[in-house]
Amino acid sequence: MAACSDGKPQGNDKDTLTRLSTTLHEDSIDPTMYNGEIDRTKPIKNVTVKKFMPLKEDSKPSKKNKRAKTAVVQSAIATDSTNNSKIFDNVDEEASFPGGIAACMKYIADNFRYPNIQGDCSIQGKIVVSFIVNEDGNLNDIKVKKSVYSDLDKEAVRVVKSMPKWIPAKQNGKAVKSKYTLPVYIHVQ
Repeated sequence: MAACSDGKPQGNDKDTLTRLSTTLHEDSIDPTMYNGEIDRTKPIKNVTVKKFMPLKEDSKPSKKNKRAKTAVVQSAIATDSTNNSKIFDNVDEEASFPGGIAACMKYIADNFRYPNIQGDCSIQGKIVVSFIVNEDGNLNDIKVKKSVYSDLDKEAVRVVKSMPKWIPAKQNGKAVKSKYTLPVYIHVQ
């Protein structure tokens, strides 16, 4: 598909426009609903895209990917709500679960206890939990950013609280506080 430098397709082919719109908005965390359907017509400049796809343990980001990641960062430093120290969003090395993202997902799967949900229902979705990884690897300020169901949200917070110490983020070779956002995928039948 050919596109101008402004990102708009050159042709008026409906399939081309649909593919472009879908590609630009498919990873949006909170799409806008319009008449019961996802409205994918919003311009890309109003969308913040974050992927929550686990990487393979042996894969390393290319220079292009590394550069693209830093372009999405909106603020380099925030303030911790617990004690006014700096929290870094843009760091040299991100905080990580011991053993990597695959070990983190396994920990969640092994420790998540689905609550007894009343009625004959099926619930699925993604709970987004954010937290602060301190300089010593302890987690605090754990919050649900995107909810699926209140009992499942509470369980996701419980599992995150029970996690072992993380490997803290590093900036200029020094361990620093950083904010981390973790998706927890849920499917209850």
